[in-house]
Amino acid sequence: MDHATEMEFTLRLPADLYTQLVQLAESEHRSLQSMLVTMLRETLDKQQNQTRQDIMDQWDDHDRLSS
Repeated sequence: MDHATEMEFTLRLPADLYTQLVQLAESEHRSLQSMLVTMLRETLDKQQNQTRQDIMDQWDDHDRLSS
C-alpha cells in the first residue's frame, strides 16, 4: 500500500495572470533544458578530449618503447 499523500487544490486566477504564469513556467523550462544541454555538451567534450589525450599518450609510449 502506498503511504504517500497527495495534496490537490484549485487556485482561481485572472486569465491574464494565469497566462503570464504559464509563459514564465515554459520559459524557465526552456532555460533549464538549454542549461542541461550545455552541461552535457561540456561533459562530452571533456570526455572526448581525455580519450584523445589517452590515445596520444599510448602512441607516445609505444613510440618510446619501439625506439
